Amino acid sequence: MIRPLKIAHTSDVHLHDGQDGQHVRDAFARVVDTVLDARSDLFLIAGDLFDDNRIQGEVIDDPESDRSSLITPQEIADSGFDYLALGHVHVHRQMRHGNTLACYPGVPAPYYGTTQSAHVTLVQLTPGAGVCAVALELDSQSAHQRKAGAAATRKLKTD
Repeated sequence: MIRPLKIAHTSDVHLHDGQDGQHVRDAFARVVDTVLDARSDLFLIAGDLFDDNRIQGEVIDDPESDRSSLITPQEIADSGFDYLALGHVHVHRQMRHGNTLACYPGVPAPYYGTTQSAHVTLVQLTPGAGVCAVALELDSQSAHQRKAGAAATRKLKTD
């Protein structure tokens, strides 16, 4: 029996240097912890890993619509893909066009004003059964920080 493929999908990380980038680096660490905890087979970053790769709006904006994506619903439907990993939109959103599930995973660090919560999307592709994508809200501490905190708490209780 073929086992399902588990994918962790994120985008729009926008890593950058300096003190103001610390919360983004912490948020990305939470994503990596989630990928490891979920035992994902594949970790997919769909764009904007770093914050200095900016392009001008006229390059990405479609003048024919209010969308900021160059892919249309018909192109998604015609792709024949089971799952299409998208990026650029900072809010988790799923849409099905034809047999294709397309997904914006949300952002790991919610500081762009579009959402108050951080997300990563966990996707499972099962041969013959299709695809399922679930938005997982990230908490404010990484698994590593939680484990270190729990260990410190246990140590304090034994001292």
